[in-house]
Amino acid sequence: MQEKELLQKHLDGAYKRHQEESEIQQLQNLQTFRHYREVFEEQKVALEQRYRGLLELSIQDAVFLSTRNNELMQEIQALKQTNAELRDKLTVAGERPVSG
Repeated sequence: MQEKELLQKHLDGAYKRHQEESEIQQLQNLQTFRHYREVFEEQKVALEQRYRGLLELSIQDAVFLSTRNNELMQEIQALKQTNAELRDKLTVAGERPVSG
């Protein structure tokens, strides 16, 4: 009967060590996962900030290009008007305007 008690004691000790090792392993896994999640969140925030910055720059560029396009269209209209006025003056003066 003593041998059976000794074996039971060894078995209980092995079970207890196994439980402790399992808990330690689980805690290490949770710590690793928490660290991974923190790094992931930091990278996600950094990427979001980067893309928001790029979006802001893109919008600014689009607004600038639209404004510049309107300015150039107005310049073209003014040049066409000036060209037409000069052609009219040449026609009134009896000269033949150069085509183009």
